[in-house]
Amino acid sequence: MNFSKMYNRYINKKGEVVGVANLKTSYMGIELKNPIIMGASTLSGNLDFVKKQEKNGIAAVVYKTIFEKDIQLENLEVSEELNEYEERNAEMINPSSKIDDFGPESHILKLKEFKENLSIPVIASLNAINKSSWIEYAKKIEETGVDAMEINLFYSPESFEKTSCEIEKEQVDILREVRKTVKIPVSVKLSPYYTNCLNMIKQFQEAGADGFLLFNKFIEPEIDVENEKFKIQWNISHLDENSHSLKFIGTSFKNIEADICAGTGIITSDDIIKMILVGAPAVQIVSAFYKDNEDVVQELLLGLSQWMDKNNYDSISKFRGKLAKCNLANPYSYNIAQYLDILKDSTEILNEHHTI
Repeated sequence: MNFSKMYNRYINKKGEVVGVANLKTSYMGIELKNPIIMGASTLSGNLDFVKKQEKNGIAAVVYKTIFEKDIQLENLEVSEELNEYEERNAEMINPSSKIDDFGPESHILKLKEFKENLSIPVIASLNAINKSSWIEYAKKIEETGVDAMEINLFYSPESFEKTSCEIEKEQVDILREVRKTVKIPVSVKLSPYYTNCLNMIKQFQEAGADGFLLFNKFIEPEIDVENEKFKIQWNISHLDENSHSLKFIGTSFKNIEADICAGTGIITSDDIIKMILVGAPAVQIVSAFYKDNEDVVQELLLGLSQWMDKNNYDSISKFRGKLAKCNLANPYSYNIAQYLDILKDSTEILNEHHTI
């Protein structure tokens, strides 16, 4: 069977999977037609692009993150523009310079537009600074009718005095306040840099988290040595970046009630299968759109469906968590002991090579 015919067997013109396998899953209580969610990025803020992915079969979308720093910058720019016209009469003021067109209001309006124009679940993403801002924006976001909210707790240390305990406590308190404010499901987008990610997952769940995204990927600084200045680094994910997520998802499965979604380094259908095998009910993709093409979702769904049919899995639940730590007879695959075994085996192989 050629690729075209095989493809048509699994996915119809509407982007719906029609193979033997049932790809339905659930994330934070939200029913999804398959495990693939479009993660937050510039692309996820483009309604036309997201509509195309909806046709291709994407199960849900996380609208691009609303950053309080960006909102503050916009407000400052608008304030300066309005002040520029203080000494002129009303007819001379640029009619497009309205404070209501900027700040959180414009972001909220765009988010509401997404929800009204898409049939798939829409998840908001928020990164604020002050606790009062988290509460204010969380309320406004819920009013748009979105299905859930992802809070992006990115923190860039700027002080030598602030301890890790203080930072972690602040973040847990933020989640607790947001959870008191909204009724929709709330997930936490985690950084991989906590000393003990498992403990933080436990703390966040106790504070009310319904789900987690592992892990956040940051834009790191880079320097152009020729011009001796900083530059923006194109920081897309690669295939070898999902092992950290795999480890913590597999370790957490059945040990916490919240769902853990996999992110970073989800490029191929094999990556999706791996994450489901260790316990993830869903994955988020971003870099795959940039690395491959706009129709990558169909290719991922095809690969997942074919693998499930080949292995006689008629639903996601039949193999989800099969290789999680709690389900292994030998759980040391998740521990450093396995690393030592690998080093030992490698040494033996090298010794054998040198004796030949």
